[in-house]
Amino acid sequence: MAMLLPPINLRRRLLCPRCGMLTDERKPACVHCGYHISQRQRRELIRERKRKKKNAALVFVGIFLALIFAFSRIAP
Repeated sequence: MAMLLPPINLRRRLLCPRCGMLTDERKPACVHCGYHISQRQRRELIRERKRKKKNAALVFVGIFLALIFAFSRIAP
């Protein structure tokens, strides 16, 4: 029988620095391995997550604009 884990709100998740599993950012410790995540680590992880999200959006927009430019040059 599979063990069911409580659902984690995907908007409030962090990757545990020790086990690499998703854990709730509001919990003081990883729900999987018990690693204590300090407030400083938590702030850094959240900041890093936001930076990666922003960079991914910029890459997507850049690729989209490059495709528009490329196809506008092909069409007569």
